[in-house]
Amino acid sequence: MNIRRWGALLCGLCLVGTSCSGAAQSASSGHIGCSPEEVQVLNLKRGWSSATWTAVCRGRTFYCSGGGKEVACREDMSEGAVAGPYGPMASPAQPAVPVDPTNQVVSFLYDLRMRNYPLAVARMTLSYAGANGSNGLQAAVERVPELSEHSGADAPRNQVSLSPGPPMISVQRGTLTTSGGAVPFTAELRYEAGIFRISRIWIGEKEVLSDGSPAAGH
Repeated sequence: MNIRRWGALLCGLCLVGTSCSGAAQSASSGHIGCSPEEVQVLNLKRGWSSATWTAVCRGRTFYCSGGGKEVACREDMSEGAVAGPYGPMASPAQPAVPVDPTNQVVSFLYDLRMRNYPLAVARMTLSYAGANGSNGLQAAVERVPELSEHSGADAPRNQVSLSPGPPMISVQRGTLTTSGGAVPFTAELRYEAGIFRISRIWIGEKEVLSDGSPAAGH
């Protein structure tokens, strides 16, 4: 039987739910590229001369309608339209891609050099930002000439993941360019809220910024 005739027969032959669902499966098949057995019919609604339903197959969702001699199906292209066994469901959440801790340290030091304290404090752990804010960070940095007056920073060369599981911790080492020469620094970062955030800074062996969490060592 020509598939276009299913639209006219949907309402006439669907005397019970199962036969109507089967007719919708067959009517959908040729339009969405799945065999009738693969098609799951949901939300079937019948009128006097037409019917509408949702067809789900191979993780794709289609909205179909039939009336007269025509059947039409349109794929749901909206975000999160992956189908589950009982209809559309949100697509699985993708794991967040961590901000590279090296880039985070370099950006943080640049923010300090440009006196952009609101952005700099946003790169700190949430506990530090909540307790100190940008004004507290500024006051702390201004007590450390190497942080407040440096003219550049070498990108940290050695990234060390101290903990493979939560909380993930990374230690970054590099040098600051100051009027007195190159000064070594160490930054500790913790993976928090989807990115690596700075938890403490050492200049040489002196800890100059800290969020108060237990130090992982450096």
